[in-house]
Amino acid sequence: MIWNESQNKLPKLIVVFNKYNKQSGKKIMKFEYTVTKDDGTAEIMQAMSFKKFKKSLLMKYPKFNGYCTYNNKKGNLQNRSFKDGKCN
Repeated sequence: MIWNESQNKLPKLIVVFNKYNKQSGKKIMKFEYTVTKDDGTAEIMQAMSFKKFKKSLLMKYPKFNGYCTYNNKKGNLQNRSFKDGKCN
């Protein structure tokens, strides 16, 4: 990058920060969701937002019955329940 003194403008620099795991090379997700079905089996899923989590959950289990728990960005515990694939 060359700075032209006659223009007195600094070159534009665009920096994109993506969080990746150094060992596996996979992108680090922002939130972890603990999904519990009605029969009591639990599973951990990761997503960048609740909207993306909900979409991936319903793609995996279209008529999901159960609940999920997660910590929001302020650190408060959140619970969401699902019945027949719809969030209550």
